[in-house]
Amino acid sequence: MRLKSSLFVGITVLLGMLLFGYLHEQVHVEINKSYGIESKVEYLSHFPDFVTIPERPCLPDNCRLAHNLTDAIGYHLLVLYAVFGYGLFVIVLILELNLLLKVKELGNAQ
Repeated sequence: MRLKSSLFVGITVLLGMLLFGYLHEQVHVEINKSYGIESKVEYLSHFPDFVTIPERPCLPDNCRLAHNLTDAIGYHLLVLYAVFGYGLFVIVLILELNLLLKVKELGNAQ
């Protein structure tokens, strides 16, 4: 079976989700930096999740609010991306399977 398109779409969606997760954590690093807190993104020890590790906690209310807003917006966008991306994957997979079945039927009819 040749399912190249669906495999391409599935891998692209997965890589997009990983990239989105990394960029989301980079936003947390920039928020911390604006409040004078050094931090880094840790990804190998928490794979497939990315985690921002600050040198000290973010104490001002504005800092925590910025992190909470980033999380709320970022995670909702990630869920939407996943739903639409994997929805596209399933649609392409179904179309390819239908095409393969039609080709087999035509091959058997001859």
